[in-house]
Amino acid sequence: MPGDAPGNVDGDPIRRYPVHNELCERLGIEFPIFAFTHCRDVAAAVSNAGGGLRCPRAAVGFSADELEVELTWLDEHVGDRPYGSTSSSPASTRAWAELDPVKLEEELRAMIPDEHRTFAKKILADHGVPELEGGPRRELLGWTAATAAPLVEVILRHDKVKLVANALGTPPDDVIDRCTATGC
Repeated sequence: MPGDAPGNVDGDPIRRYPVHNELCERLGIEFPIFAFTHCRDVAAAVSNAGGGLRCPRAAVGFSADELEVELTWLDEHVGDRPYGSTSSSPASTRAWAELDPVKLEEELRAMIPDEHRTFAKKILADHGVPELEGGPRRELLGWTAATAAPLVEVILRHDKVKLVANALGTPPDDVIDRCTATGC
């Protein structure tokens, strides 16, 4: 029909717009574009443009409280558009005796030799990299089911999250089951 988009076949958006595919339909997005960004403003802009799902940087960079703030901000700035989040929960890791994430982080931090910290600081200083104001927010110490679990809990409380991308390979079966049960 005159005025229809090129290739329009019976109003089918998948056939009308070649880049609009089954994945777009399943996730409720217009274009199959995924923005893995550190900037929530960029993420909101991508989601609001119908461009795809924003996935904040690997969630292990946040505490559960910080991730809640990020995702709540996104909820408030993407209207009815969906977005994604990331998790870093490998299916297999060393069997850690400590399952409390705070205690586990302390245990992992204690494993880093002071010589390593001194060496890393020297490299940054030698290359003119300024120290973070107020020091690092949080050290990235490792990914385990115990450290990822509180973040997955936060992610799954946000209805607009339609995709959970997992770093480090396939996540544990229970994480897949929980994400699938919420429609992710």
